[in-house]
Amino acid sequence: MHFSAQLAQLVRLRWGFIIVAALGLAIALGGLGIELPVVPLVLCLSGLTALNVYLSWRTTQAGLHHDAFELAFQLCLDVGALGILLFFTGGAGNPVVTLYLLIVAIAAVLLPPRLAWLIVAWAVAVYSFLMWFYLPLPGIPGDPLFVFRIHLLGMWATFGLAAMLITALLLRMATQLRQREQQIAAMREAQLRDERLLAIGTLAAGTAHELGTPLSTLRLLLDEMQLDYAGQHPLLEQDLALASEQVNTCKRALMRLAEQVNGQPPAVESLATQFNRILEHWASLRPHAHISTTLQLDSAPTGHLDPTFAPALLNLLNNAVDASSETVTLTAEWQPNWLEVTIANRGPSLSEEQLNQLGQPMRSNKPDGMGIGVFLAHASFERLGGEVSLVNRQGGGVLATVKLPWPAQEGNHHV
Repeated sequence: MHFSAQLAQLVRLRWGFIIVAALGLAIALGGLGIELPVVPLVLCLSGLTALNVYLSWRTTQAGLHHDAFELAFQLCLDVGALGILLFFTGGAGNPVVTLYLLIVAIAAVLLPPRLAWLIVAWAVAVYSFLMWFYLPLPGIPGDPLFVFRIHLLGMWATFGLAAMLITALLLRMATQLRQREQQIAAMREAQLRDERLLAIGTLAAGTAHELGTPLSTLRLLLDEMQLDYAGQHPLLEQDLALASEQVNTCKRALMRLAEQVNGQPPAVESLATQFNRILEHWASLRPHAHISTTLQLDSAPTGHLDPTFAPALLNLLNNAVDASSETVTLTAEWQPNWLEVTIANRGPSLSEEQLNQLGQPMRSNKPDGMGIGVFLAHASFERLGGEVSLVNRQGGGVLATVKLPWPAQEGNHHV
C-alpha cells in the first residue's frame, strides 16, 4: 500500500506547526521579553524545516515509494522535535504538550495498528521524561502570576488548535470512507452487470451453435422450393428469395461469430467502409426500414472496429426503427480522437424511469421486446471506453448519442 497522500498531508500539518512555533517564539522573545534559550530552539525549528523541505520534494517524485514505516518514522521525528522544544520551554507544564494528542490521532488514523501503538508508546515515554527533566519557563520580574496566565492562555489556544485539526482530520477520513464505499458499490454493480453480460454471452453462444443445423435445413428447403416453383408463382418466388436471403444473412452472422471466437484478425479498412458494411448488413435484416444516413468519416484514421461495435449499434438502430413510423436519421462523424454517432427517431418519448435505467435492463415498450437491447449496447460501448446518452426530442422521439475514442486509447479495447 502506498502512503504518498498521507505523507503529503503530514507535510502540510508540519508546515503549520513550524509557522505557529516560529511566531510563538518571536512573540515570546520580542513582544513579551521572555528569556528563552534561543539557539537550541532555532536549531530545532531549522532542522524540522529542512526535513520538511526534503519531504516536500520527496512526495512530488512519482517514482519514489512511500510506505507505512516511512510515515511512522516521520511521526516519531515529530514526537522527538516537539519534545526538544518542550524541554527548553517548561517541559510537561507547557500547554503545547497537548499537541501530542494530535500526533497520536494522526498515527491511529493513518498507520497500521502495530505502528500506531509504537507512536503512542514513544509519545508517552517522551511525555513522561518531560515531567521530570526540563528547563522551567522563566517569568517576568514584578509579575509573579505571569507564568500561570500564560499557561492558561496556552491551554486554551492549544486545545482550540488540536480540536480543529483533529476534527478536520476525522472529517476528511469520513469523506474518504464514504467515497470508498461509493466506489465499492459502483464496482459491485459493475461486477453484477458483467456477470449478467457473461450469462447472456454464454447463452447467445450456445443458441448460435444450436441454430447452425436448422438454418442449414431451411436453406436446403428454400433452395428446393425455389426450384420447384420456378416460373410458376412470381410473388411466391419473391418471398422465397427474400427468405433465402434472410437465412444466408443469419449464416454469415454465425460464420463471423465463429471467426471471432477462433481469433482470426480482421482486415484493416477505412472507417467509412466498415460503417457502410454494417449498414448494408442491417438493411438486409430490415429491408422495409426507412433510414437516412450521413457519414463524415473520410478523414478518420484507418483501423478495425471491435466485433462488439456492430451488434451494439444495430441494437440502437432496431430500437429507433421499431419506435418510429417516420424515417430514422443516423449521423456518424469523426472528430480528432473521437467518433460520434447519433440516431434520431420521431417515435414516442421515453419515461423518466426508462431514462434513469440507462445501463440496466429496462422495461420494453415493444410487445415482443426483452428490454436488453439498450442495456447490451450501453455495456458494449462502455467497455470500449465510450459512453451512450438518450434524451427526448422536442416534438416527440428520442436522440441516442454514442461517443467512442478513435483510434482506441491505451488501456481500452480497440474500437
